[in-house]
Amino acid sequence: MLPTALLALAALALPASPVRAAGADDWRTKSIYQILTDRFALPPGVTSDCDPRDQRYCGGTYTGIIDKLDYIQGMGFSAIWISPTVKGYQGRTAYGEGYHGYWPVNIFEPNEHFGTNDELKKLSDALHARNMYLMVDIVVNHVAVNALPPNTDYSGDEFTSNLDYHPYCEIEYSNTTSEELCWMGDDKLPLADVNTENPEVISTFNSWIADFVDTYKVDGLRIDAAKHIRKDFWGPFCKSAGVFCIGEVFNGDTASTSEYQSSDSLDSVLNYPLHFQTVQGFRNPGGNTSALVDMIGDVQRDFADPSVLGSFLECHDVARWMNHTVDPINYNNALTFQFLTDGIPITYYGGEQDLTGIADPLNREPLWPTNYANTTRYQLVARLNKLRTFLINNHPEFLSSPTQVLTHTDQDVALQKGPLLLVLSNRGSPPADANIAVLDTIYGSGSSLTDALTCTRYPVGSGNSVLVNWKNGGHPQVLLETELYHGSGVCDQTATEAHFTGGNSASSLSYTSSLLFVGALLSAALAL
Repeated sequence: MLPTALLALAALALPASPVRAAGADDWRTKSIYQILTDRFALPPGVTSDCDPRDQRYCGGTYTGIIDKLDYIQGMGFSAIWISPTVKGYQGRTAYGEGYHGYWPVNIFEPNEHFGTNDELKKLSDALHARNMYLMVDIVVNHVAVNALPPNTDYSGDEFTSNLDYHPYCEIEYSNTTSEELCWMGDDKLPLADVNTENPEVISTFNSWIADFVDTYKVDGLRIDAAKHIRKDFWGPFCKSAGVFCIGEVFNGDTASTSEYQSSDSLDSVLNYPLHFQTVQGFRNPGGNTSALVDMIGDVQRDFADPSVLGSFLECHDVARWMNHTVDPINYNNALTFQFLTDGIPITYYGGEQDLTGIADPLNREPLWPTNYANTTRYQLVARLNKLRTFLINNHPEFLSSPTQVLTHTDQDVALQKGPLLLVLSNRGSPPADANIAVLDTIYGSGSSLTDALTCTRYPVGSGNSVLVNWKNGGHPQVLLETELYHGSGVCDQTATEAHFTGGNSASSLSYTSSLLFVGALLSAALAL
């Protein structure tokens, strides 16, 4: 923690804050598509063979992103998050080239591999013309250097004096002070830890971020390695930016991670605690929802505002989802959970194409070999986004109501989010002679519910009860009162009746829904 006098001096150095273009209230309604700029899209007419194991620049650019905005918007995303835009370490290291953008050397110069400053402005303009937001990844904690002290050469870096960096020490990752003051990287690629206690450094960063946001009309910042800088650095920094700040705090504990979400620090963080338990809940084989259910409660207890936490299944630092399951239906359940419970959903590029990279660098594949296909998963993401947007715009209680756990087993969980009932499972595709009973719901007996994923309509049973049977496999159920779909573009014209003696309607996503049995069947089940 800085002394009070030093904080006051730093405050005097703050630039005039711009009008806040997009704050937490604005971002709460968004969904984000995360892009690794070098790997998402080539400029039109350019080809490139790209093996992620080579760890080199492959040619993705801002112009390539502009050319594929229809693809992104076709899934219903209202924002993108791109890689750090500043100049990175030049040349090849023991860990390849800095194609990902996380080895910066100078915040005042662009990463020309991704495009020019004007092309970045064009990307921002193209997004805003579509009423979409731009989030940019920002690295403040460190700069990449040639060698450890005393042989470090800071010439060409954003800060050139030894006083601008913390003295070298190796990080002890269980120690907060060590994480904040010591250097990341190693002797093969040192990442010099910037002295963010130095008032001149603070002033430089605050002035730079205000100018950067204004110049490129940035709507939000994703803060890399946020826990490696003291928490009270981020408040003035984000105030200078004048936009929403979401930080990376790579930690599975809610009590410590939640400390970074405050008026004196960051607006939000990526919800790593929930991510880790979502993997455990919906993996196959071996999934168990119990820890996920507990984590939902922990997040709501510890975080100031769970509704703006970043909810994700994949990112560039963790394995892609297809490494956690042998069954694609489990992926559908996890996606449904991510998009329709608390938080801002974030999809890592290629998740909609079922990319399979297990870890860095294999989880940083090029997307162009997929030909940006309109896959079943792409369609599911689009449908979930459409439903979420409709609920936000027409049923504000969806956003304002925290997710409630109604009932669960090791394999199944029923959740209420405003007017929406989710019944999810980790059972996978095989049919199962099993069911989950959801009692005393908010829906009146005899009212009609429709599954948003299959447009099949079901009545609610006596005692406001719903019973989900897994006879056709563990497909996710997304249930909303039928009359509330009007104008949604989801099941408002195509709902079909489900009868106890009939079959299911065919899904637009190429699977058949599990039957919901209510009323007499529920009574029979409870009597067993």
